[in-house]
Amino acid sequence: MVSDLRATKAQIKGHLVKKIKLSIIALLAITSLGYTGGDISPITEYELEDAIVAEEEAYIEPEPIVVEPEPIVVEPEPIVVEPEPVVVEPKPKKNISTNGFYAGLGITGTRYKDSCLCKATTTNETTIESKQLGVVARAGYDFNQYIGIEARGSKTNMEEQNGIEH
Repeated sequence: MVSDLRATKAQIKGHLVKKIKLSIIALLAITSLGYTGGDISPITEYELEDAIVAEEEAYIEPEPIVVEPEPIVVEPEPIVVEPEPVVVEPKPKKNISTNGFYAGLGITGTRYKDSCLCKATTTNETTIESKQLGVVARAGYDFNQYIGIEARGSKTNMEEQNGIEH
């Protein structure tokens, strides 16, 4: 009998907890639905007055569209004049004889100056200055427009530097 009472008390306690849970859920549902309910009080004309005035002031009457007629343009007919032909006589060609040989001379020159402070080799500033002049001669023969032979030679005033003869 005691075990039946205990089972009954446990059942009653579980049933009571279940009812309390359902009651809390129902209360929360009702309060959230109450907040989302309809109008508490209707909107009065006074509250709408500002919106009506704003709409009336925002309305701008459209300006009438005036369509101007397009001017009629009359194009004159072109007058065709036949040009008079001009006869240009060709210039007579000079009798130039080319035999294919040619020769030429040229002068060349260079100048170089450099100043540097090279820490690896010396602590003094080193200046290098070099001037060279030279003469270039060439001679050749053209066999035709595409094939020819040519010889060139040059002489400069460069001196021997670092064992290299120029």
